[in-house]
Amino acid sequence: MPGDAGDARKSSKSCDEAFGRLIAEGISPDKLYEAVTTQVVEVVLTAHPTQVNRRTLQYKHTRIAALLQQNDRPDLVKEERDNLLEDIAREVTALWQTDELRRQKPSPVD
Repeated sequence: MPGDAGDARKSSKSCDEAFGRLIAEGISPDKLYEAVTTQVVEVVLTAHPTQVNRRTLQYKHTRIAALLQQNDRPDLVKEERDNLLEDIAREVTALWQTDELRRQKPSPVD
């Protein structure tokens, strides 16, 4: 029922309150101190799903940029330029056909 002591314990956000409650429940202050001071905390930052660019798309953009840079070279012969233009068209088509959103949960390898 709202407002009773059980709700107050569940919603406590103060370390002092939490530690006091643990001590009241029989945890010794020394054990509590040891448990808190020997913890290892790792911060993991993740991007919000709306900010994630799939690695596949990033790779395709990088590949297209490299091909465009090669295409700017003045020393290319006609056959090399034609091959580059085909590669660029192929990469742009693959990029266009790649879904920006991942529809399936990624595996650890992804």
